[in-house]
Amino acid sequence: MNHRNLLASELTYSIKGAIFEVSRELGYGFLERVYQKALVEELLSRGLSVEQEYPVNVRYKGKEVADFRLDLLVENQVIIELKAQSRMPVGAEAQLINYLRATRFQIGLLVKLFLSQGKREKNCLVGFAPEGRFPCFLCFSVANLCSSRTSHPMLSL
Repeated sequence: MNHRNLLASELTYSIKGAIFEVSRELGYGFLERVYQKALVEELLSRGLSVEQEYPVNVRYKGKEVADFRLDLLVENQVIIELKAQSRMPVGAEAQLINYLRATRFQIGLLVKLFLSQGKREKNCLVGFAPEGRFPCFLCFSVANLCSSRTSHPMLSL
């Protein structure tokens, strides 16, 4: 499946719709766990399976060297990493890239659910890691549902 098919898939479309609904319903200012629980409820109401705090182990030469937990895993296919801060934390994109590279999953959503009141901000980054390559990203805005491709500094490494 190519990148365009992954972006346009019914699954990612439904997930983005759930993100928009949670953002619209709750607005800004809640803690991350509130948005996470609301998003889980919305995804479940859409008939999607969701695992919270999905464990991932990083192995080096057969030995576990690190472990981490994905915020959400939807349909055993899509990683969702939630952030509820006024600005995207430094390293958040690299975190998602590492999650994609350390797992067999090809799609990850980095979701910023703390939108400043009245501002149009980019909300999500969709990353792909097909066949071990670095991801490309698609940004979209909850406020205007506009999509545009962006470059990523790590892609030029």
